[in-house]
Amino acid sequence: MLDKRVEVNELTFTGLKANTTNFIGDLRIKGNLQRLHIVSHAVNLVGDSVRVNKAEVEGGWIDVALGDTVPEDPHKQKPLWRINIDKLNLAKTDFRLHMPGDTMIVRAQFGDAKARGAELLLHDNIYKVADIDWHGGAFNYDQPFVKRAAAGFDAAHIAMTEVNLGIDSFLYAAPKISLRVRAGNFKERSGLVVRDLRCPFRMDATSIQLPSLYLLMPNSELTADVYEWI
Repeated sequence: MLDKRVEVNELTFTGLKANTTNFIGDLRIKGNLQRLHIVSHAVNLVGDSVRVNKAEVEGGWIDVALGDTVPEDPHKQKPLWRINIDKLNLAKTDFRLHMPGDTMIVRAQFGDAKARGAELLLHDNIYKVADIDWHGGAFNYDQPFVKRAAAGFDAAHIAMTEVNLGIDSFLYAAPKISLRVRAGNFKERSGLVVRDLRCPFRMDATSIQLPSLYLLMPNSELTADVYEWI
């Protein structure tokens, strides 16, 4: 403790409830977890960042709401703003993400998922994950202020089940999202069944890009470069 560092070999919470409102500017994280297990070596008690070597989440839900900006007070010590997580395991966990003003809401139900190399830059609203493997669950993507399509696939209101995805190079830096889908299969509410999906994905305030898209469905196979203005 003389150098103000602590080593957490094993730390387990059961029945954990959390709410960070007013803790990190206008970023808000709520959660109700059945089990959270953490391993973290050499935590700096006076710094503005923390590294978690391993985290395991099982059961319950996490709800994250992002703000437009996180105001800084020059007279206060800078609070925790950078979190690095080397390995994250999620089992039977519901995750919800709200963009500023609820312009976009994402919900993921993880049956079993593993993420590696996560970096959360809270004050800059930049979030990175090197690698994600997701087996079983559901995914919903909604733009609440966009009218729903009368029929067929609706890119602004996506509802996927039986999700299996391998993703790397995930980056969210408002308003940009980018990632690469190594492999994926799922079913979508519209009736779309995807047996294999591979492509880079990029989206910002003006466009969605899927260059080198490969899509395998029960009765068809498609390769294309997709660029859509929104």
